[in-house]
Amino acid sequence: MTVIGTVKDITTDYVINAAGGNSLDIAHSIDLAKEYTDLHFRGEYWIAPQKYGNLTRRSIYTVPRYTEYPFLDPHWIIRSDGRCEVGPNAVPVFGPYSYTLYDNLKNVVPKLFGSCKVGVLKLLLSKQFLYLVANEFSSSFSKTNMINRVRRFLPSLNPSDFKQKGMAGVRSLLIDKNGDFASESLLVEDDSSLHILNYNSPGATGALPVAANIVRKLIERRIVDSTSRQIIFPFTDEF
Repeated sequence: MTVIGTVKDITTDYVINAAGGNSLDIAHSIDLAKEYTDLHFRGEYWIAPQKYGNLTRRSIYTVPRYTEYPFLDPHWIIRSDGRCEVGPNAVPVFGPYSYTLYDNLKNVVPKLFGSCKVGVLKLLLSKQFLYLVANEFSSSFSKTNMINRVRRFLPSLNPSDFKQKGMAGVRSLLIDKNGDFASESLLVEDDSSLHILNYNSPGATGALPVAANIVRKLIERRIVDSTSRQIIFPFTDEF
């Protein structure tokens, strides 16, 4: 059976929650992973003009200077089609789909007054964290600031040459009650559900083997029937 469209209620014996930015909210709805909250960060890109197409033969990924935080200096990325981009930054936003000012404003109140905010409050008392947040906002508002971060290792780039923004994406990261970011993905479960939390890029490149390993374990526990060919895919308007 395939379900297409908006789904309000689904009855099942077992739930596998792999809802990305919404996964923690789903876990919280059945009182799991309550010791975590999440923060969302929008990564933005600028597309390099064709004149820089032969600048390097490979992508250049910067080494994070603050490993305890998710703020990576923007990379120089060569896409599969040869297109080159600068990015991403990591701009704090208020929801997993907050790409516009309107989306952010409508999510401010539920995000600020949600559950388990002790960790977030501790983060807001960190001068280093606030400094990094300010730097990310600066790179969002100023193209020059964004490109200059990559000019540290590619000095021939000229910010004025960049005219077109690339596609943005939002990462949702878990924070514990001590104000620390969870460094790895988490699998949280009870008798009738499994929740995949804090699974983000660049780890998403391993999505298929991770999924295969999860299914293998569920088959071993006889939660999933390996002989069944019936798969249910519930979709919502947001996908």
